[in-house]
Amino acid sequence: MEPIDLSAILPRLRQTPSVERVEVTLKAGRSLTLGVGDAAKPAALAAIAGEREGPVLIVTTRADRAEALAEELAAWLGADAEVMLYPERDALPYERLAAAPDIVRDRLRTASALSAAGRTIVVASALAIAQRTLASGEMVGGVRRLRRGERLEIDAFLSELAALGYSIEPVVAEAGQASRRGGIIDVFPPGAELPARIELLGREIDSLRAFDPATQRSVGPVDTIEIGPARELVAPDLSRLRNLDFSRCTAAARERFGDELGNLEAGMAFEGRDFYVPLLAQATLLDHLPEGALLVVDERADIAAVLDEAHEEAESARHELEERREVPRGLPSALERWPALEERVAGRQAVLTLSRWATEEAAP
Repeated sequence: MEPIDLSAILPRLRQTPSVERVEVTLKAGRSLTLGVGDAAKPAALAAIAGEREGPVLIVTTRADRAEALAEELAAWLGADAEVMLYPERDALPYERLAAAPDIVRDRLRTASALSAAGRTIVVASALAIAQRTLASGEMVGGVRRLRRGERLEIDAFLSELAALGYSIEPVVAEAGQASRRGGIIDVFPPGAELPARIELLGREIDSLRAFDPATQRSVGPVDTIEIGPARELVAPDLSRLRNLDFSRCTAAARERFGDELGNLEAGMAFEGRDFYVPLLAQATLLDHLPEGALLVVDERADIAAVLDEAHEEAESARHELEERREVPRGLPSALERWPALEERVAGRQAVLTLSRWATEEAAP
């Protein structure tokens, strides 16, 4: 079925006095609250955000609302617009569940696109924003670029990939994986559309080729590849875990945490590493939004209520695990709280707050 394209209607919407006033205010770096009903929000956002030169981040209440809004914006803006969804991690706070590779890939790709300051629109739920991720500096600083003719030490490179969060597998099938067969290394960076095959002649890169992970067949040569982090936690600061109280933990729990903390200290990959991502990651997606870029907050009070509820549920889960003696006392919060996020929002220049109850444009 052909996707719906409503972009031909937008020029008329942008000529309305209300949209013109909003655009003038936001381009001047000022913030305002706009009264708009839920049904009209996709059209209003398409008219306002679609004309911005830089990135736009839209924060809404829940995951289903974010997904629907992203789809509606894509219909209004047409095929040429880049509308990205920043997904929530599927693991609950303090749950020992391996991160889904496609979700990690999409979160890293979206954060990278936002930091790049190009024309892109990102839609995220409140919980996705509250789930911490890599800082912008960690993401940029962790990028390794390879070109044909460069020297490459295989063992050192594989260790570097493991430190960046890549899992070493027999065959590369999805983002975040790497493999080695003799002098051939396959790697699938989360930011790439296809994995890359690095063929070495001795210690020199003889060829770089993209390949199809489904068939493992080469697609064609590439001049260079960029290999960035494959996880949302690369070089964690463990100071937040220094004062954990293990006195009530079972012997098995003490042993497990001891081994895992030792592996984190040594920068080693291990099963269960994803448990520490929400506890030790230092940034949120808001920190990836460049200065001067437009931030849209869809129903501020509803977002606050959603995050308060999520924080209460996370704290309840932590207390339950403490009572069962499965985790030490003193684990950090798994979510960024709304007051801390609101501080970041307040420190920005161009913030558009949408409210179904407001009757006109007003300063927040």
